[in-house]
Amino acid sequence: MPVLIAVIGLGFAALVNTAALLQVGGESGAATISGFGETAMGVACGFIILAAARRIVDGPAQVAWACIGASVMFTAAGDAAQHTGLSSTTGMFGLQFSDALYGLAAMLFTAGLLVSILRYMDRVDFAWVATEAFVACTLLAALLWVLYLSPAITDLGGMSEPVLTHLTYLAADFVLMLAPTVCVIAVAIRLGDEYVAGPRLAVAAGVVLFVLSNLAWFRESTYGGRLPGSLPTFGFMVAVVLFASGAAAALAEEQRVARMAELHSPGQAS
Repeated sequence: MPVLIAVIGLGFAALVNTAALLQVGGESGAATISGFGETAMGVACGFIILAAARRIVDGPAQVAWACIGASVMFTAAGDAAQHTGLSSTTGMFGLQFSDALYGLAAMLFTAGLLVSILRYMDRVDFAWVATEAFVACTLLAALLWVLYLSPAITDLGGMSEPVLTHLTYLAADFVLMLAPTVCVIAVAIRLGDEYVAGPRLAVAAGVVLFVLSNLAWFRESTYGGRLPGSLPTFGFMVAVVLFASGAAAALAEEQRVARMAELHSPGQAS
């Protein structure tokens, strides 16, 4: 099932973005295709994650995947608000309706990642884990600023409201998504084979792709506008497919372990 979800999701993402890039239906049609595809992918993958979470028996894992599924759903709602024009009016502090939805989605994602590892507090030194995540993300952010963001902002003539908005999104990605993901990876390394790697690797890969897509979005939006069906759109769609595949893999692994335990139970006939 995880592989099937990945294949279907990647195929749909490629189809949507190819149609948008070819300007099927003209410029407005391409924009509609891109917006519908991105939103539909988010809703479908969010539903898959929530459905998998509902079937997962392990309590903390169920809560973690439910948070991630809700996060993907809120992200899809933010995409829908953007594509339908509901966020065209600026609200308090310059924030739009979609910004609030994206922010809530990021916080739910953080909660899901943290719930997945807090159960190991008695076996892992979380002070070191948090320190490693802080150092890794700080160094990466500094490198990104020096090599790319600072020169790009200089080329654009300095700080502006659109640039500041994109920098805020990137900062949120680092703090609310990338740093907790580094924590998950650090815990997985310490626990070794006991900590199921597949689902976590899928989530980690999705987070990295999500951050890179936001970085590409910054590039396109500040240097002339985001094209429908462009690399950021495809990246966002693939990221949520990876999240859904991870949830399906987690459910499949739990069911496999349960079947093995049943087969090897003392009361099982040989």
